[in-house]
Amino acid sequence: MRVDLSNLVVNQTGQVEINIDNLEDFWTLANVIRVGDRLRSQIRRKVTKLTSTGNADKTQKLAIATIEVTEVDYQPGVDEMNIRGRLVHDLFDAKEGSFQRVLLDASRPFTLIKDCWDQFTLDELKEASDPTLTASIAAVIMKSGVASICVVGRSTSVVFSTVTKAIPKIRTHGASDKHSTAKQTFFGLTADALVKVPNIYDMPSIIVASPGFLQHEFVTYLRNNQVNYKFQNIFATNRIIEATISNGDAGELDEVLLKPEVQSRVSVLKAVTAAKAYDEFMSTMGNNQNMVCLGDADVIRLAKEGAVKTFLVTDIYIRTLDLAPRLEFLNLKTDLENSGTEVVVFSSKHSSGLQLQELGGIAAILKYAVEKQEEEFDDDSDVG
Repeated sequence: MRVDLSNLVVNQTGQVEINIDNLEDFWTLANVIRVGDRLRSQIRRKVTKLTSTGNADKTQKLAIATIEVTEVDYQPGVDEMNIRGRLVHDLFDAKEGSFQRVLLDASRPFTLIKDCWDQFTLDELKEASDPTLTASIAAVIMKSGVASICVVGRSTSVVFSTVTKAIPKIRTHGASDKHSTAKQTFFGLTADALVKVPNIYDMPSIIVASPGFLQHEFVTYLRNNQVNYKFQNIFATNRIIEATISNGDAGELDEVLLKPEVQSRVSVLKAVTAAKAYDEFMSTMGNNQNMVCLGDADVIRLAKEGAVKTFLVTDIYIRTLDLAPRLEFLNLKTDLENSGTEVVVFSSKHSSGLQLQELGGIAAILKYAVEKQEEEFDDDSDVG
């Protein structure tokens, strides 16, 4: 994403021009654009005129429109996004207040106007425009006959494609050749799918993970065929990481990201930080439930009391807060960061963020054990 934030002031009104560069940017915009914001962009209006013969002559006319946003339509993996709203001015063929759809894509910049640019919104745009934080990596999660090609970005993790190929087991004499041939075909199909990932040759790392030694066999196949797949520079710069995992399913992506050999190479990724924090939270809860906290009221109370070691929150939790409580929450977030508390904002498009969202979207690892208060009931209370 290309955006100049220099003229924006925290918690003040302002506008900024935004240029979309990649798929990651659409999820950022889904978190940033809110109902009530104004958005100015080029649109196409369908114009129908009757000819002298009575036929309808349909054309499209370009116009610049400003809308007040009523709906943000984000679709994962799609390289465009629809924003719906009401016109704040007349157009040549539409009155102020009419509904208008604006299509956002990489072909045209747009201007976003807000009455209040809070810190979370500014941070999201700043991260999205930092090239050191926006690089994606690819991950091939595989087992015998099945490979999932995943793309892990700053804020999203998607399964780009899945490869399946039946590989016969070696049970009888002569089956070895069929097994070997099928496996080589499987590797070829997987490599074909991998090179179709956008920007694969520019990615800083490619992870290949599987149970046993399958990942090593596939990397050997890639090395032996590196000229065909144009992987010479990838091998020359040592960008492929091998990892061993339990089952080889796409759902094990977080397990892959927690591997030390992976973390040492891709630690800049938000998904890695989130996976580590969530793993620590679950491990701590398993050992002592009084060392963690769930529920926004209790988490926020303990955070204000200075009892929180690691503060975990999802982007959805922050995004769905109304303006006043959101500003109050972001002030607390800043205070925690300034006091040395680790604050991890999870993307709900990463596996760990989705799991945290299912727990309420907010949690904490505590500095010391805090006894949970049990609900009290009167002995003589009526039971319906």
